[in-house]
Amino acid sequence: MSTILKVDFKRPAIISLLLINAIILALALILDWSLYDIIFSYWLENLVIGFYNIFKMYKVDGGNPEDHYKIENDKKVYVPPIKTPFVIIFICHFGILWAIYGNFIQKEFNMDELLYQTDNGYDFVKLIDWPMRIAFIGLFISHGVDYFKNFIGKKEYVNRTFSKQMVEPYKGILIINSVLLSVAMFSWKTTGSHPFMLFFMILLKVLVELKLFEQDHKLNKMKNKI
Repeated sequence: MSTILKVDFKRPAIISLLLINAIILALALILDWSLYDIIFSYWLENLVIGFYNIFKMYKVDGGNPEDHYKIENDKKVYVPPIKTPFVIIFICHFGILWAIYGNFIQKEFNMDELLYQTDNGYDFVKLIDWPMRIAFIGLFISHGVDYFKNFIGKKEYVNRTFSKQMVEPYKGILIINSVLLSVAMFSWKTTGSHPFMLFFMILLKVLVELKLFEQDHKLNKMKNKI
């Protein structure tokens, strides 16, 4: 019988993903987090995703290895692909979009926390209190497990092009954050930061993440068999 999610829940990356989202849910319920706190924690996750993607871009093989050789004096000479300028472009582009999204979150959902706003903008150091630090560190570890266990350990970087990896984070971030913002906007106009809505938001995010995880790693397995 087919199921919506065909995920191996024994995989370390899946365990870490579920664990950190369970921790965020616990923090939200125990500390009476608002919708803003949930969205802000996952906004920080976007930074983690972008950070690991820098290392992924440097690690990818760049597609067909034969494309990186040229003939000189009747000998095949390896020509390493030029990556650093494009990595810098990614950092600048991703960073700008991340900052714009963060500013949007502050304006739309930080209604009750205006004390964090200063004459020079937003004091993000004060925004990241100890529960948010726990969430951030947990998300950093979770994505690190996926990076080392799957991307490196299972050699998912093989046969993946540099251009493909460069835009890879945007797809997941766009889908997941669209889901989060849709639920958050609906909640903001109806029930507010009701515990049920916080639970529903995190559960929906996890389900979307698992589906994307399944599709991404299934595709990588097919590529590595070719």
